[in-house]
Amino acid sequence: MTNYEHHSPGTVSAAFDAYDDELLLDPRQRAAAKQRHNDLGDALVAVALIDFTFLQGSFRRKTMISPLNDIDMVAVYGQQYQDALMSPGGAVRAFELIKQPIRSKLPSVRFDAGKAPAKALKLTFDDVLFTMDVVVAFEDQASDDVFIANRSSGKWERSGTRRLIKLIGNRNIKTGGKFIHQVRMVKSAVKHSPGLDGHVCGLIIEAVAYDYIDSARPHSEAVATILGRLAEAVGGKILDPADHDDLTAKWTPQDRAAYGAELHRMADDAATALRLEGAGDHNAAINTWRSVLGDPFPEAGPRLSTEAAALAALVGGSVTPARGLSATSVGTQAFRPTRAHRPM
Repeated sequence: MTNYEHHSPGTVSAAFDAYDDELLLDPRQRAAAKQRHNDLGDALVAVALIDFTFLQGSFRRKTMISPLNDIDMVAVYGQQYQDALMSPGGAVRAFELIKQPIRSKLPSVRFDAGKAPAKALKLTFDDVLFTMDVVVAFEDQASDDVFIANRSSGKWERSGTRRLIKLIGNRNIKTGGKFIHQVRMVKSAVKHSPGLDGHVCGLIIEAVAYDYIDSARPHSEAVATILGRLAEAVGGKILDPADHDDLTAKWTPQDRAAYGAELHRMADDAATALRLEGAGDHNAAINTWRSVLGDPFPEAGPRLSTEAAALAALVGGSVTPARGLSATSVGTQAFRPTRAHRPM
């Protein structure tokens, strides 16, 4: 159970602050990931293959939730290799060329353990729990884009990964630093839903949040908005904010219906939590949010603290999505006590 005593417990705002803390990456793991990137970058640059490297993905955009599992790194080849590596077979060779410098720096590294990504060389290490996916690329001299190698197709594909980093960073500034926190919260909610985990990827959540969260808003309001918009959006195309590719292109109509049903349920319960908070019943709101967001979200104290509150709930209250009682009438289901049966 999450402890949020240091956040002045009792309010929804404090519960969300504690929830936010639970989703943060371990500082030691974050530092280890950055150091591993620096070490690999130095090794590749030293042999004059790679001009520079940079981190990408949710780790770089600061929307990754704990625990840290994988890091995405882009290694940008020098332009002198472009003709050779963009010729037939060059995409595969581009990955092979970086293996020896990496192995020289980290002799125990394993390449492509398990499933090998088409667009990255997967690195597994003995000394850290996270893996690294290394993408090889060339810069587009006319823009901020890069061309990344695809081992399956043998082609080099345009990527706006650096534009995406800038878009998310600027949106976070515009929202007073709240955007990345609120994205992490919705990612955690999806992760804790068996029907969505592994199907609705993090970038889909970022894309929908980017479309609708453009100002500083309380966490509860923003999360409810993202869930509601996401429930509607899964019925159609969801475009990457930078490349404008449809992130849901492989979904079937049945997938969309299933994901939409689960997200609508979550969004409806989130709306109920907002109403409970607005009515002043923070305990019921917190427990309703916990039913939406999962165990990382704190659990409130006793739902009804006095006999008067309990009586009020019985007479005119409501039952919340978390199956608790609220002394207000704004829960999803009114509580109606029934007449006791007379003993036979």
